[in-house]
Amino acid sequence: MTATPEPDYISAVTPFGVDSWVELYDSDIKAIAAGPLRYAQQRQRKRLDIDRFVRDIQEQFHAIGLGVQVHVWTTEEDGTYRFEVEIQKRLTPWDPYQMVHEVQNNILEIPGAMEGKPNLNEGLAELARKERAKDYKHKH
Repeated sequence: MTATPEPDYISAVTPFGVDSWVELYDSDIKAIAAGPLRYAQQRQRKRLDIDRFVRDIQEQFHAIGLGVQVHVWTTEEDGTYRFEVEIQKRLTPWDPYQMVHEVQNNILEIPGAMEGKPNLNEGLAELARKERAKDYKHKH
């Protein structure tokens, strides 16, 4: 009896960067954080099939309504790759009134936004903390 060879997996993933060629709603940013970004973070330091990972990321962005190109880069650490996502098109019509509504209602819950002094980094860090807390609650 021979052992079944293991598939050609890559051992690690670094967080991916996102660059957009299109305007994003705040709700898009929330959906990216809760969907593809969360998915990628859950797969950090785990073995995976790069082609499957790229397809999964593309499908998750497509579900949000965004068409993307995923670039894969090698790193100096053997078996570790870096991913960059370019949002190239919106799959739904753009509505500037939706953007205004989302900003005025501070759906990203950015501290200081309503006082005219938004702290985007702090707001996104808080959003990431909330997403990690959801993961933690689901594991119990």
